[in-house]
Amino acid sequence: CERIRGRKATLDEIQTVHSEHHTLLYGTSPLNRQKLDSKKLLGPISQKMYAVLPCGGIGVDSDTAWNEMHSSSAVRMAVGCLVELAF
Repeated sequence: CERIRGRKATLDEIQTVHSEHHTLLYGTSPLNRQKLDSKKLLGPISQKMYAVLPCGGIGVDSDTAWNEMHSSSAVRMAVGCLVELAF
């Protein structure tokens, strides 16, 4: 067995499969998003599209929960760990 150290994926790694707009919108935290160029964040859609879930929470679609403060970090960690395993 070999222990692999986990890490967050870089935005460049995420952009290998997603657009810059999608990467900045969903791959950054609200605090980091404030530092970015608002034109890049607006992209082709001027607002984030969220769905109201049956439980009353919000999600990016009807079956995917989204936590504004933590989901982007969790996703980047999952992707970074997968990249480390693959390479």
